[in-house]
Amino acid sequence: MSRKKSRLEKQRSTRRRRKLTDKKKGLEKSHIIVKSTHTVEKEREIGSTPKIKTLHPSSRSTPTRSPFCKKLKFSTPSPNIPLNDEFWANDCDTSHNALGSFLTEDLDVNEITENDTIEPETDSLRESNDDHLVRSIIDLTPKVVEELRKGGLEDTLLQFFQLISNKKFPLDNIAFLLWTEVIRWFNLENTSGMRYLKQTKQFWKLGMRLFGGKFIRFMSGYKNTTDVLYGESPPGYFDPSNSDINFAVPSIDVLREYTHYNDCSGKRLPGIFIDVMQKVSLSMKDQSLCISFDGKKIKQGLTTDAGDVDLLGFEDGLTLQQRKDDLCQLVSALETNINILKRFEDEASMKCIPVDIKSDVIKELRVFLEVLSTTADIIRKIKVKKEYAKSKFIDRGGSEWRSGKFVYVISAINAYLYDIDRYLYVHFELMNEICCHLALRIILFSEET
Repeated sequence: MSRKKSRLEKQRSTRRRRKLTDKKKGLEKSHIIVKSTHTVEKEREIGSTPKIKTLHPSSRSTPTRSPFCKKLKFSTPSPNIPLNDEFWANDCDTSHNALGSFLTEDLDVNEITENDTIEPETDSLRESNDDHLVRSIIDLTPKVVEELRKGGLEDTLLQFFQLISNKKFPLDNIAFLLWTEVIRWFNLENTSGMRYLKQTKQFWKLGMRLFGGKFIRFMSGYKNTTDVLYGESPPGYFDPSNSDINFAVPSIDVLREYTHYNDCSGKRLPGIFIDVMQKVSLSMKDQSLCISFDGKKIKQGLTTDAGDVDLLGFEDGLTLQQRKDDLCQLVSALETNINILKRFEDEASMKCIPVDIKSDVIKELRVFLEVLSTTADIIRKIKVKKEYAKSKFIDRGGSEWRSGKFVYVISAINAYLYDIDRYLYVHFELMNEICCHLALRIILFSEET
């Protein structure tokens, strides 16, 4: 015991001297993982330099001559280390073999037993994700089989695993992908964070194109509608466990913005789409195609920036481009007159307007009033035609036309007539205002002359 105590005291004094020396040298610190067979990881901090030499079983050759090298012997057999194998803590490339001394000291103090092994920190020491996944599946299998047995589906699980193992099940099958998204749906804390695969979004987009919004609403189910109506959840939070779904389906707004099948840059003006023809030709090889132009499908839009009927120069009368050019000229002339009149708003300043400018202003106002009157007459004639068409469709539909096949075209005509009435109302108000200003300006100009 006395010899052991004296040896320990000598080691402690040696360690203190070396620690003081290493502090002066500014050695960096790193970690080495000492892992026991009981899967308990012990982390020990040691001084090191960028280059580290780990412990390894020595050969039967002559050991290194480093003065700080210490031999470790195991008197009893170990499952990981052969009997009487020797480990050598080789020194690093630093001066005075400082790293080697620290390594051997630290191992001495912690008294490594026969069941401990010293290994470098590598990925092999950690449990891989695959191993963890396999263990989790094994642990959950009894409960899963028990729950599936309640629905008589326990054999289906086994068949599914066998098909996957034998590579007989197509992993890109759309039904399988939709099933995986249902699983992800119920695995979320908030369904607002649901993200969909590209393949499934294409499937739902195509379904909406072919069958409309009813298809999407039927396949999706009610989702969390009751939570919204009765305020059972805060805004923006939808618990998947309370949802009622058939499939995990994106909302109609998301599908409308998804442009996989009509991917195009910017707006599509009327014309011949060469790029679309090239895409169609890739899937229609060795088949004859005919480019057709169906006038019955042409309908002007309800927006202010697009939707005009463009027959590519084959319109009756003026073409669309000619109408747009005439409109730009008229608007430009009106803006010029408006800027002139804004500078002479009172009667005193009116007297300062040159005679030629006065005559130009009156002339432009008369032209604009004539254009408005002509346009109003055209719109009234269109309204008469639409009302006649509406009455004809109602007669063909009979007394139950609201549930007949003409209900959609009649509804479209009603919307068109509503737009015409709104347009004529604003149109006549503008004409009356122009007439008042025109009469006032003519009176003022005539008094001055």
